[in-house]
Amino acid sequence: MATKDGRPAGLGAPGTRLWRQVSGDFDLRADEVVLLGAACMTLDTIARLEEAMTDAPLVVEGSMHQLREHPLLSELRQQRLTVARLLRQLDL
Repeated sequence: MATKDGRPAGLGAPGTRLWRQVSGDFDLRADEVVLLGAACMTLDTIARLEEAMTDAPLVVEGSMHQLREHPLLSELRQQRLTVARLLRQLDL
């Protein structure tokens, strides 16, 4: 679902900032609006993951009591790659 200005409903501050900056500076085609919306939602996910990692340890104990990186670090890395790809596709 989208708002009147085409922005995905429920965006947080990071996503809304990107939406306003890009949509204010560029006249986007329909496919670019979809890419921008996905990038905005991904930025919000990144912000939530970063918040969750604020006080979390970088290393946790695995199922076999081995030390391993916190699982959210991998997801954060993937989300950052995703937003980079989406922004590259927009080619602004």
